[in-house]
Amino acid sequence: MFQVLKTLIVGLIIVVSLGLVLLAAGAAEPFIGGLPPVGYLPLVLKPLPTPTPTATNTPVPATATPTGTPFIPTRTPSPTPEQTATQSPPGNCTICTHDAYNCSDFNTQAQAQACFNYCWGQVGYDVHNLDADGDGIACESLPRIEWGP
Repeated sequence: MFQVLKTLIVGLIIVVSLGLVLLAAGAAEPFIGGLPPVGYLPLVLKPLPTPTPTATNTPVPATATPTGTPFIPTRTPSPTPEQTATQSPPGNCTICTHDAYNCSDFNTQAQAQACFNYCWGQVGYDVHNLDADGDGIACESLPRIEWGP
């Protein structure tokens, strides 16, 4: 209802303005009462139709989720490290919820590897970034102590 009233008022303003412009330019003669002079057609204004949304079959990219947030894959090193048989934390490695250790926190590569394997088993990725090149071997710069021939 308000939209129709608004359209009528705007139309009336346009008609009056157009009449004043034509009158000022001398293209129309003023008339009082009755019909306008022959040759002029009345201006009829209709409200524009309201656009209706329509469904489209727009393909959704495979990398988008239904909520619109992008899918970000997790980083997985190519070789899978061997899991240790024990599930208790090794040595000084008790945190696997966030990046808490560096290679300098371990004395040997074996200690770092034990922490890497333990946390990998807990969270599924290298949470401490101990395997810089992603080959499954943690802290390759630390000394390796190997017993045997």
